[in-house]
Amino acid sequence: MRARLDAPFEAAAPYEEPPMPRMTPITKREQVPPGGEDAFDRVIASRGSINAPQSMLM
Repeated sequence: MRARLDAPFEAAAPYEEPPMPRMTPITKREQVPPGGEDAFDRVIASRGSINAPQSMLM
């Protein structure tokens, strides 16, 4: 079945995304919560620095 060309166009309602939670990247040892220092030190020892994926997973 084909759409009628003379049919009125109905615009879809604008889609609003829910607000996305923002996370603070952890790049310094002082930002690590208590108990997480060991994991932070292991990442630094193996990679030399905290990169984008690890900063959000900390």
